[in-house]
Amino acid sequence: MTSTVLPKYGGGEVPSAISQCDSHEVKFYECHSDFINDVSSFLLSGLHNNEVVLAIVARQHLKELQKDLKDRLGEWAYSNFLKQGMCTILDAESTLERISSDGWPDEEKFNQVIGNSVAQLKELHNRPVRAFGEMVALLCAQGKPDAAIQLEQLWNALAKKYSFSLLCGYPLNAFASEVDGITFDTICNLHTRVHPVKQGDIGQNSVDSGSTVAKLQQRTRALESELEKYQKLEQALKERDKILTEQTLALKEAQVRLEQEIRKREANEENLLHIQYVQGLAQKISHLGSWEIDLETGLLQCSDEFFRICGLEPQSREIDFEFTQSIVHPEDQAAAKSAVKAALIDNKPYRVEKRIIRPDGTIRHILSQGEVILMEQKKPKRGIGAFLDITELRQTEEALRQSHEELRHLAAHQEKLKEEERKRIARELHDELGGLLTGIKAYLSILVREDRKDSEQATELLIETSGIADMAMKAVQRIVNDLRPSVLDQFGVWAAIRWYVERIVQRNDLTCKCEIDDTAEGLSLDVEHSTLLFRICQEALTNVIRHSQASVVTIRASCESEILTIEIEDNGKGFDAAQLKGRTSWGISGMHERALQFKGKLSIQSAAGAGAVVRLSLQTGGILDE
Repeated sequence: MTSTVLPKYGGGEVPSAISQCDSHEVKFYECHSDFINDVSSFLLSGLHNNEVVLAIVARQHLKELQKDLKDRLGEWAYSNFLKQGMCTILDAESTLERISSDGWPDEEKFNQVIGNSVAQLKELHNRPVRAFGEMVALLCAQGKPDAAIQLEQLWNALAKKYSFSLLCGYPLNAFASEVDGITFDTICNLHTRVHPVKQGDIGQNSVDSGSTVAKLQQRTRALESELEKYQKLEQALKERDKILTEQTLALKEAQVRLEQEIRKREANEENLLHIQYVQGLAQKISHLGSWEIDLETGLLQCSDEFFRICGLEPQSREIDFEFTQSIVHPEDQAAAKSAVKAALIDNKPYRVEKRIIRPDGTIRHILSQGEVILMEQKKPKRGIGAFLDITELRQTEEALRQSHEELRHLAAHQEKLKEEERKRIARELHDELGGLLTGIKAYLSILVREDRKDSEQATELLIETSGIADMAMKAVQRIVNDLRPSVLDQFGVWAAIRWYVERIVQRNDLTCKCEIDDTAEGLSLDVEHSTLLFRICQEALTNVIRHSQASVVTIRASCESEILTIEIEDNGKGFDAAQLKGRTSWGISGMHERALQFKGKLSIQSAAGAGAVVRLSLQTGGILDE
């Protein structure tokens, strides 16, 4: 095997080798750069003396040591030593893991990894071995000085088996406390030579003086460290005293603010009690209860009036969601549950009217409404709501509805009597007054023929009188038709509507169309419903003539799915249908009332400039003439 020749260096030769081949030395350091230089000199000294070098270096020193060796040996020489196996550099952290079990050096693993490496190097090169290791320093840094001592002992045992020189390195600050003195002394005693901080090159100090100086340095460092701790502690105490003083002042100020806050809170509590009293009184007067539920715990809190509405003494029992559902009338439970469920799913307010059954069996009408309060994550947190007893309101509404119904029946009865009176008056006018006028006309005609011979002047008077009688007969006929057209009773509603449309067309500049579908034409309506249809058409056409300024009116009638529908549509100027609610229109009100009397539905659609449509819908059941 060829050997690499070490180059000469400026500044002197590489330091001499350690005097004893099986020496175990230790180097303490404070400056990393000085430490790297010492270790590099130690390794170069071995290479210079044709020794095989094994370096187990901590990662924080690895790159610096490799660079220093390259710089001092040269790139080629350094690489050649590595290739020849004369220089082996290992990662201390990885090697420590390989030789440890549960964080402590394992003798068997140590001998397998380190012992075998030393043996192989000696056998391969047949030269002395020089080793450097920092694994003990890593154990101290991890707070395991006993493990470091155990590893030092393993190194010593290995050195007895294989003759090699060893250098260990420790930072002096690893033994910065006075307690660390015992560990430091033990480590020093485990080495054949101790190199204190900055006391010359390795191998130049005597064994006793180096150890003594190192121990003194450790004690000095420990004292300095303790002094530094005391100074920091003193400074911390001063700062703490300052902080305590500031906190005391702050506490006094906080106490003043707290007392003010307490007085303010007491005033607020008093106001709150007053508000709660007023609120409770208002709820009692208005029969309005309130509730609030925690959706996470299910805890339900209800006001006193809520209990009263349910027929219970205030706060007399625990109330939960199941109880509030159990008192709901069976016919209303599904709707009530559905409203609450939809509110929880959609996170929207709900409003539902329901009935509840009190313990005494009485039924109350309730308007219940509530809403869900969400947390920041849009998750339902609480529900709040109101419980309004509207029983008296519903009773009043029912009484009012019955009153309206009675008035409607009365109005219908009056309308029926009016129609019958119209019919009677029309018949009497037609039969009696019409008959008399017809008789007068006949007699006058005879007199006119007989008197032409005697007096021309008398004949003219008779002729004029006969004309007046004709006018009277036509007036009677018009009045009869206005009171109740005979065609309505004789030929039915559809013929009456067509007849009335013809009269409208004759008297007004208006085009009127009748589109009666066969489905409607085939219906045989009773007298009352026939009168209803005719009167509504009559009123609608009257409104068209008076107000719409229309040129075309169309009347449509059809029957589909047992619903008779009649529409009166014009192309007039139209109007805002929404304004009808705030105005009094007796004609339109009359049409609505007529429709309601027979359970029909009347609607009016219109817009400015778009004409109007009056639509009447009737169920055919019960309106046919049997």
